[in-house]
Amino acid sequence: MPEAREKAGHEFVSCHAFRNWISLKARTFIASRTIGISNLVQHTRSVLTLLIGAALLLSACDKEPAPVGVDLLPEDDLVDIIRFDTQETGAQVRASSYFEPVRGINATLLWLGQFAEYESSIAMRWYNFTSPVGEKGEIVEARLTLYPAVNTFGESSGQVSFNIYQIISEWDEDRVTSDSLNTIATAPEIKGSFTGINTGDSIVVDLDTAMVRQWITKFTTNIDLPASEVVTEPFGMMIRPNGMNYVQAYNSADGLTMLPQLRVIIRDGEDLDTLFGTALRDTYLAKTQTIDETELTLQGGIGQRGKVWFDVSSIPPGSIVNQVRLYLHRDTLRDVRGNLGIDSVIVYESLNAEQDSISSSNLLAEAGDDPSIYFAQSSSSNRTITRAVQRWVNNPASNFGFTLIKLGETSDLDKIDFYDASADPALRPRLEVFYSTQP
Repeated sequence: MPEAREKAGHEFVSCHAFRNWISLKARTFIASRTIGISNLVQHTRSVLTLLIGAALLLSACDKEPAPVGVDLLPEDDLVDIIRFDTQETGAQVRASSYFEPVRGINATLLWLGQFAEYESSIAMRWYNFTSPVGEKGEIVEARLTLYPAVNTFGESSGQVSFNIYQIISEWDEDRVTSDSLNTIATAPEIKGSFTGINTGDSIVVDLDTAMVRQWITKFTTNIDLPASEVVTEPFGMMIRPNGMNYVQAYNSADGLTMLPQLRVIIRDGEDLDTLFGTALRDTYLAKTQTIDETELTLQGGIGQRGKVWFDVSSIPPGSIVNQVRLYLHRDTLRDVRGNLGIDSVIVYESLNAEQDSISSSNLLAEAGDDPSIYFAQSSSSNRTITRAVQRWVNNPASNFGFTLIKLGETSDLDKIDFYDASADPALRPRLEVFYSTQP
């Protein structure tokens, strides 16, 4: 029963196929040797190994599928294993993209700037200060320090230019997504600005002292209040790009070092007191004008994901799926990268027609020796795509394909383009399935 075999949780070759393989090996072994006493003694160890191994494994076949994977046997030795390849059979393939807003709250990088149709802003708010000075003294200086990371998106030779605005509406750092930018209200006045070339280790911006005074005052007011009466203000500030031609990454509050810093110097009589903003919550909000849903494109930050579907109906019902391999060909001429690491893709099974309905298990698709080809293969420890294809063979109506998500979707704006179903057959998404039709 195929369903029972799938639940066994093993990559396996059917028992019928394995019996044939053992039989073939035994005949080959005997035919290659003379039946003489000296030769029999010489090869006793080989004979015993073959017979004992065969007895144990064939005995196991009488009960549950043995955990013997198709990838554990040499290809020349595969018996009764059938190979299905969408590239060779011309099976129908569909590919597309869709938009799924992502949250950048836990991202270790904050992205700020503009490039082509992309734009990213930063929202920040401090909930505490190191000293509750309240209305005392005069604020001599209020400065924001940002620490650029090495990551950029687009052309990084231009200048950095941005304005800072005071946020005047409530917003939830844990819930705000890449499409929430227009829902956060800001005052029209500029509370700080910077224009220049990013040549140093940091960017320092003078902030409007009246805005910072409000933050400190609200913090002091909340100190002795019960939690139910705490004023949610201050709402913080929004940093918006101003005519930039690239997007620059900065370290966030979720990073390990060089975190954003708010420093305030207050004069009280002849004394100077230095305060620092603490309990910082920050996020970035990226947006784009449009996405082409007909292309197979993945992008971080804005939350562009991919879907790919293969017609596997030519695999006979009741077949046992042993191994599945997924190939994606990358269109490197259209990629845009700012992350210095290796881009990988997370493969999920799509559970229904809804775009955000995916399996809990996943498998990484990564580039191999050829960086333009991404490859994912089921194994004995991760059978995500094998189970998916087995379900589709058992019940074709459950075939909603795979969902593809860029690894590090919330941490960068990298764009990965794959050739879609309209590309040359050698470049379009490809599925390779090894299966057997006998129990």
